[in-house]
Amino acid sequence: MPGSAASGRAALFTYANPVHAAILDAAPAFSRWHEADIACTAEGAGHAPDASERVVIWRAGPR
Repeated sequence: MPGSAASGRAALFTYANPVHAAILDAAPAFSRWHEADIACTAEGAGHAPDASERVVIWRAGPR
């Protein structure tokens, strides 16, 4: 990520089941860009522990 700020590009951090989300929320360079509960597909329902998964994406860099 060090080069992304200098190049003018954004960096995205995607975190499924974000149990330690507070770490990124506290980082001044990052802001929450998107979050959602993603439902398991019918094919994956027997392999996943839950019916859905929380996913959060943080963004750092230019808007």
